[in-house]
Amino acid sequence: MKSKRSWIAMDVMVFDHPVIQSLSDTQKVAFFMTICKAKLLRNGGEFRDRRHLAGILGVSYARAIPRLIVEGLLTESQSGLVSISNYSHWQVDATSAERQRRHRAQKAYESRFSHADTRQYTDNTRQDTLTKARGVLSVGEIIARGAKT
Repeated sequence: MKSKRSWIAMDVMVFDHPVIQSLSDTQKVAFFMTICKAKLLRNGGEFRDRRHLAGILGVSYARAIPRLIVEGLLTESQSGLVSISNYSHWQVDATSAERQRRHRAQKAYESRFSHADTRQYTDNTRQDTLTKARGVLSVGEIIARGAKT
């Protein structure tokens, strides 16, 4: 199981869709649970077979699998692979690229400045760090200051 949170994309009008309206509450929960569980799998949206999906959903929700297949919400291949219909189309995150860019920029900023030793020196009430605007102090400069740490 992933340690970080994952998100699913869902149309806010999903409950107005005729197929979703035709499902029982248990079948609706089974379908949404299938979508959520699919995010935790390496091959998102695909389950080895009905038995695999049933094991993930549990007994009470596994009973909904045949109906979800009949309604076209799930697709079963000839080899038995069960997949969520149009999963890759609907689970695209339009904000992903921008979030990744911001995350990488923040990580780059942190790594660029995380090496700076910010220990403070009290030499005549002046505070300093080992790194200055012009760069890292030379060994000679550190020795000249008395190597105070």
